[in-house]
Amino acid sequence: MRQGIAEKRVGWRRGRKCLAALLLALIAVVLGGCVTLPPPPGFVRNGGLPKAVYPEATSAEALYSLMVWYEETMSSPRIPEDWMREVRRLRETTAVFLHRQWAADLARQGKSVVTIDAEGILKLVPEWFGREDDLAEGLRLLELVRGRLERPLEITVPAAECRDDAFWQQTGNKARDDFAAWARDRRLTVPDPSYFRREDLLNAVNKLHALATAKKRVVEAMAAAETLAAGDDIVKALDILTEARKKLPDGVSFADLGDRQTMSSFDALLGSLPDTHITRILAAAETGLAAAEKRLADGSVAGDVGAQSPLSALEKTLSESLRVWRNDSRFALALVRHGEVIARLVSRSAKLRTQVWRTQLRQLAERQEYWEASEQFKAWRLYLKEQAQQDMELYSMMTVPTEAGAGMSHLKIIEQVLQEEYLAILPKAMAEYQAVAERALNIMNKYGLAVASCVMLQQMTSPGGDLALPEPLLEACRKTDKLLARARELVEEKNLLRTVSVDDMSSSTPGVGMTYSRDLENELRSVLTSFGLWRLVRVIDSGAARSQWGYVIHGGVVANFDGSESSERQAMRTIRRNGETRRRPNPNYRPEDSNNPLLPKEQSSPLIYSQDILEQVIHIKEIERQAHVRVFMHVRGPGVSTLVEVNEFYTKKFVLEESHPFNDVRVSEVKTVYDATQLQAAEAAPTLRYDRVWTPGEMLDWARRDSLRMVALQFLYDVNQYPLYLAQRAERLALDGDATEAAEQWGNCYILCLGLDTDSDLVSLLKTSTPPAASSYESCLANLSQQRQALGDLKRAVSGKMMAQMNEYMRRQRQAAAAAAAAAPATAR
Repeated sequence: MRQGIAEKRVGWRRGRKCLAALLLALIAVVLGGCVTLPPPPGFVRNGGLPKAVYPEATSAEALYSLMVWYEETMSSPRIPEDWMREVRRLRETTAVFLHRQWAADLARQGKSVVTIDAEGILKLVPEWFGREDDLAEGLRLLELVRGRLERPLEITVPAAECRDDAFWQQTGNKARDDFAAWARDRRLTVPDPSYFRREDLLNAVNKLHALATAKKRVVEAMAAAETLAAGDDIVKALDILTEARKKLPDGVSFADLGDRQTMSSFDALLGSLPDTHITRILAAAETGLAAAEKRLADGSVAGDVGAQSPLSALEKTLSESLRVWRNDSRFALALVRHGEVIARLVSRSAKLRTQVWRTQLRQLAERQEYWEASEQFKAWRLYLKEQAQQDMELYSMMTVPTEAGAGMSHLKIIEQVLQEEYLAILPKAMAEYQAVAERALNIMNKYGLAVASCVMLQQMTSPGGDLALPEPLLEACRKTDKLLARARELVEEKNLLRTVSVDDMSSSTPGVGMTYSRDLENELRSVLTSFGLWRLVRVIDSGAARSQWGYVIHGGVVANFDGSESSERQAMRTIRRNGETRRRPNPNYRPEDSNNPLLPKEQSSPLIYSQDILEQVIHIKEIERQAHVRVFMHVRGPGVSTLVEVNEFYTKKFVLEESHPFNDVRVSEVKTVYDATQLQAAEAAPTLRYDRVWTPGEMLDWARRDSLRMVALQFLYDVNQYPLYLAQRAERLALDGDATEAAEQWGNCYILCLGLDTDSDLVSLLKTSTPPAASSYESCLANLSQQRQALGDLKRAVSGKMMAQMNEYMRRQRQAAAAAAAAAPATAR
C-alpha cells in the first residue's frame, strides 16, 4: 500500500512540471506577438505605412548606408513587405544618384576626352585626338578615365552623420548602437545602374588609347626623323620611321580620330627622305667638284696637298654615301632615279683625280725629281689599293664600258693612266741614273755611289704591283743589274775587304808569345767563319800584305801563363744503407691457431726476419788545380783603337773517394720483424768517385783555348762595329755638306749590311758544345747581343737612308748643272 502511494506522488510531480513548461511557452508566444519591430532609420508611421522624413542636408552616402544596413540586419519575415519595398526603392534611387555624381566628376576630370549627356551617360570624344597636338595630355586623361572605370564605385559610410538623432527617433538607441558597430571602418560598393555598360566603355577607352598611342608614336617618329635628316643622319632617320611603321597594327587608320592627314604625311616622309638626302648630297658634291675643277684650271691643285684636301673630302663623302645607299634597300628606287647624275659625278671626279696626279707626276719629271715621282707613284698605288673599299670606293663601284664590252672600273682606269704616265718618265730617269753609276765606276772610283744609284734605279723600276715594263725598259733594267753587280764586286774588293794580322807577342817564357799569336790567328779564323764574316774579313799570316782597311793586333804581351797552382782538402761523409735480409724459425709460432684472425703476429708467423742497417764512412780528397792566364794586346783598325785584355783564373776540382769494405763499415742497427714486407730491399755498396787529376800541362791547354776564345769574341765586337762606323761617318759627312762622300759611305754600308746575319741565335753561332768558362763571358755576350740589336736596326734602315742621301746628291748635281748652264751665256758675253 505504501509503495502504491509513493508511486502516485511521483506521477503528480511529473505532471506539474509539464504543465509549467506549457504555460511558459504560451506566455512567450503571446508576448512575442505583441512586440512591434522598429521602422527604417528616418522613417515615421503614417497611418500604419512608413514614410521617409530626412533633413534636407542629408547626404546621399548617409541615406544609402542606412538603407543597406537596414536591409542586411532587419531580414526578419515579420517585417512588413511594404517597408522593405520602400527601403529598396530608396536605396536604388540613391545609388543612381551616387552613380550620376561619380560620372559627372569623371567627365569633369577628363573633360577633353570624355563627356556626359543629359541622361548621365558617359561618352568618349575621339575627335579630340584628331584636332589637338598635345597627345601626351590626352593619353594621360585616358589613363585616368581607364583607372576610374577599372574600379567599382565605392563610398565610405559616414558614421558620424548617420548617428544624428533625426534618424533614430522611431528606432531607439539600441538600433543606433548596432548601426555604429556595423558602420565602423566600412566601405560600400555601389552597383552600376542598368543603363551603364562599364565593360563596353572600358573596351572603348582601351581601343582609343591604343589608337592615340600609335598616333603619338608616329608623330614623334616623324619629328625625330626630320631632325636627324636635317643633320644628314639619314640612316638613323629611316630606321626610326621604319621601326615606327613595324610597330603600327596592320591596316591602322586614324580616321576614327578624325585625322586623315598624319598617316599620309608619314608615308610621304618615309618615301621622300631617300630622294631628298641623295639630292642634297649630290648637290653639295656638284658644288665641291666644280670648285676643284676651277682650282685645277687655275693651276693651284697639283702639287698642293692642302688644295687637294677638298677633293679627298669629296671622294670620302661620296664613297661613304654610295656604300650606304647600295647596302640599304630603302634607297633602291632613289638610286635608280639618280643613277645618271651619280655616274656623271663619279666620272668627273675620277677624271679630276687623274688629272691632278698626272699633272703632279709631270711637274716632278720636268724638275728631274725622278725619285720623288717614283715615291709618289708608289704611295698613290698603295693608297688606291688600301682605300679601294673605303675612301676611294666610289671609283671601284662605278664602271665605264670598254670596246671589248666588259666594263672597267674608274679605279682601274686611274691606276692604268698613272702607270702609263710613270712609264713615260722612267726612260729619262734610267738614262740619268745609269750615267751617274757609270761615271762613278769609271771616272770617280766611287763604287758605293754607283751602288746607291743602281739600287735606287732598281727601286724605281719595281714599285710593286703588276707593273709590266716594255722591252726597252727591261733591257735597261738588265743593264742596271750588270752595273750593280760590278759595283758591288768593286765595293767589296776596294772598300770592304779587311785583313787581320797578328804580330808576335812577347812573353817571359820563350816561345809562348809566338805560339799564342799563331793560336789566336786560328781562333779568329774559326770565329769569323762561324759568324759568316770570313769573305770580307780575312786573317793573314804575319808579314803578308795588309789592306788599307785592315786590323792589326800588335803590342801583345802574355804577362802570365801558369798552371802549377794546386791545393788539397780532406773530408769524409757517412751513408746508411740496408743489408741482406735473414730469416729463422719462430719459436712462438702456433700452427694450430694460424687461422685465428685475433692471434698476434708474434704467434701467427712461422718465421722471424732480420736486416742489418749498415753505416759506411767514405773518405774524400778534393784536389783543386788552378791556371792563371793574363794576356793583353792593342787592336787598331777602321774606327777601332782599343786595348784587349784577358785576365782569368781557371779552376778545376777533382774528387777522390775511398772506403775500406771492412774497416769503414759497421752495423748500426738490426731490424727484426715478423713480416718480410716491412723490410727494404738490400742496397749495393756505393759507387765511389775517383776523378783523374789533370796535369799542369792539361790545365794550361784548357786555359789557353778558353782565353783565346774570349780574345776572339772581344775582337768580333770590334769587327762588327765597322757597319756602324760607316753609318756614323756617312751621317757626319752629310752634316758637313759633302753629299758625294756621304752617298759613297752609305753605299758601302748598304753592301756590308746585306751580308749581316742579325736574326740567328748568338750562342748557336759560336758552334761550341760548352760555353767559355771565363768570368767575363757573360758580359762579353751581353755586349755582343746589344751590338746585334743596333746592327739589326741599321740593316732595316740603311736602304732608306742611302736613298735619301743619293737623292740629295742628285739634287745638288742638278742644281750645279743649272747654275753652270746659267753662267755659260754670261761667260760667252
